[in-house]
Amino acid sequence: MNYGPILEIFTRLWGCSANRIGYISNLEKNLTSLQTARDELKSLYQDVNTEVELVEEQIQLKRTNEVSNWLVQVEAKEKEVGLILHKGEQVTQSKCIWSCCPKNCWSSYKLGKGLPEMINEVKALVEKRHTFNIVGHKMPYAPFQELPMETTNVGLESSFDKVCKCFEDASVGIIGLYGMGGVGKTTLLKKFNNDFLATRHELDVVIWVVVSQEFDIVKIQQAIRNKLRIPDEDWVERNVDERAVAIFNVMKRKKFVLLLDDMWKRFDLLKLGVPNPGGQNGSKVIFTTRSEEISSNMGAHRSIRVECLAPERALNLFQKKVGEETLNSHPSIPHLAKEMVAECQGLPLALITIGRAMANKKDPNQWKHSIQILKNNPSKISGEDIINCLKLACLLERGEQGDGVKMHDVVRDMALWVACEHGSKPKFGAFDGTVLISNHNIDHLAKWRKAERLSLWRSTHLISLGVPASPNLLTMIVGETTLTKFPNGYFKSGKAIKVLDLSHNSNLVEIPAEIGELANLQYLNLSYTSIKMLPIELKKLRTLRTLLLNYTDCLTIPRTLMSSLLSLQVFSKLMIVDEDFHSPFYDESLLLQELESLEHLKDITIVIFSFSSVEMLLNSTKLLKSIKYLILSFPLGSQLSLNKFKLTEHQYICNLQTLEVTTCGITNLSWLPSAPNLQSLKINGCGLLESIISEDLGAAGIETFGSLETLELSYLPRLGAYVSKY
Repeated sequence: MNYGPILEIFTRLWGCSANRIGYISNLEKNLTSLQTARDELKSLYQDVNTEVELVEEQIQLKRTNEVSNWLVQVEAKEKEVGLILHKGEQVTQSKCIWSCCPKNCWSSYKLGKGLPEMINEVKALVEKRHTFNIVGHKMPYAPFQELPMETTNVGLESSFDKVCKCFEDASVGIIGLYGMGGVGKTTLLKKFNNDFLATRHELDVVIWVVVSQEFDIVKIQQAIRNKLRIPDEDWVERNVDERAVAIFNVMKRKKFVLLLDDMWKRFDLLKLGVPNPGGQNGSKVIFTTRSEEISSNMGAHRSIRVECLAPERALNLFQKKVGEETLNSHPSIPHLAKEMVAECQGLPLALITIGRAMANKKDPNQWKHSIQILKNNPSKISGEDIINCLKLACLLERGEQGDGVKMHDVVRDMALWVACEHGSKPKFGAFDGTVLISNHNIDHLAKWRKAERLSLWRSTHLISLGVPASPNLLTMIVGETTLTKFPNGYFKSGKAIKVLDLSHNSNLVEIPAEIGELANLQYLNLSYTSIKMLPIELKKLRTLRTLLLNYTDCLTIPRTLMSSLLSLQVFSKLMIVDEDFHSPFYDESLLLQELESLEHLKDITIVIFSFSSVEMLLNSTKLLKSIKYLILSFPLGSQLSLNKFKLTEHQYICNLQTLEVTTCGITNLSWLPSAPNLQSLKINGCGLLESIISEDLGAAGIETFGSLETLELSYLPRLGAYVSKY
């Protein structure tokens, strides 16, 4: 009998049954493997998702399609696996009475049959994670971005309509917006960007760049590059011209609008890499500037003047900033508000700034006082209130040191404008090193020649032009230049000058003798210069009241010069003091003698290097009453005791506010029995000093240092006590 067919059938039946039995017997093992694979995939998902969120939020990248699809697949697979594991837990917990096989073999079989495939699918997703190295790529730049701006833009409607009309003109490629500082040019440009360009979907890109007074082509090119997303290989380690080529090759293929805010001088757009706008491509360049001349020199096809506000609109803006509560707090305030608005002459920045400063002023007398100040002396209006208001408005910025502030250039110009009677009279001229003045710059030359008060900061080239001081000039400030001397005849026409500040010109070694001809000069500051000799001609300055010579350490003062300054009230001559320097370049005793002879002198700041000079000081009632800031520095080798100088009640140093004693050989300060107004006492490096005051003074009922606020004691090895009995 042939059993082959029977055995074959049996074998196949056994194999089929064995596979089914395997699905059931390996169920728990496969469930464990699936859970392990699921946990690994879940960890990878969390890592990738965190990385994607990071690059999207902080680096502004967009997740790749590959990563996005993988995350979706993992989320779906995790739900599917979760259901299987939950069902597996139910099946494995339901077994027969001997716990050797499941109660429901069919359910176990169906569940177990699909597990190997599911495990492979999960492992495939795990493997796929390792195939992509990046999770995001740069997003294409947005053609338009809304700019933050003040919600108040009263009075710009007419100018806004003009700009929109010019933009629609195909023949206009460059548009210039000009007007005085604070009139609203930047606000108008932002409004045009936000309200008009946002609707122009045919534009490829809109670029906003702040040019500013300190023109920097590198920063401007970088701002354009950031918007165009020019890659590093076309930018890094390239010079200005090469970067201009990179910008040009991108922008020439696009319909662009370039918005340039706050331009102070002409420059070539092609130098930046900006193609000439207009023509068939419809690109535009729109800029703001304070000068119609710059608008013309930039080749503007249309120049639009941004005007101050009409009276009604000016009042409306001012009232919004003051607020209804204040305006309604007293019947007189609305009328006073109109009067104050009239003083602002429609300048938006003045209206906003002063309006905010008056927002909490509900007393009519405060309004009347502010109006009077605004009429007569605008720089004093509202004092601390306006400073705080300007800080809150970000028009004054925190200074680099202490409690100082930095002034926004628009606020500075507004202050000058108001002080110059709303621009009608150029009383003030303020120039820094970025302003170029030449015979071709009529506007600046006119300001220079008519100004009553002139400030030239870091403006060496302005002085070097040789344009003489104006006959109208009352105040002149020149600082931080590289001048070594002034041109001949520079001050000859400045006969009216009352205030002359040449301080902080470290290279200045000589001042012209003609300064002695400034018969009206009352204030002269030569501090922080390298001047070697005061011209003897300065003795003619019979009206000079203040002379400041601080830290002119190599200065020689001619004999009889000081005693000739008959009106002098304030004299200051601080110097660098250290253990290697104990001799000035002038006769110290002679200087004190001449100062003593000045009838009106009441404020002296001086450094004394010799014991004989101290004797002269302590023996002079005139000097004792005038000294306010005193520094003593004697050679360490001289052991001096000034105990023998016992001042009478009438000889007290009543006005002394600051005393510094450094690197001296003195043993005590009992010679200084009473300085009722002394606020600061600093003693340093006095190796022989044993005590500061004597106990006898307290016993005598003499109050010592009653106003003292600061006491600094350092490097005093022998100091045993603050008070000692001798």
